[in-house]
Amino acid sequence: MMNNTNNAYNEKRDLIRMNMSCDISVSTNEKQFTASCLDLSGSGIGFTTEEDMSIGDVVDIDIYPKNNITSPLYATAEVVWIKGNEKGALIRIKN
Repeated sequence: MMNNTNNAYNEKRDLIRMNMSCDISVSTNEKQFTASCLDLSGSGIGFTTEEDMSIGDVVDIDIYPKNNITSPLYATAEVVWIKGNEKGALIRIKN
């Protein structure tokens, strides 16, 4: 468990979220679409999309950073919750 007592950072998670602002490619068995990435951590990714999604959907995600210094990230993930009235999902990267 991460010890934050001497840290000015108030993240109350074991894995810190990094704010992101980039487009990502999301694919399911039925469709492929672009979504807007909000944040990324070692256990998941948050994004918004206009596409309908359901809890339990398995998706393939491709993140292409805006600069060429960072390598692309490819992951298979599962939607674990969908926030309120907004269209979008926070997903957990599957092991």
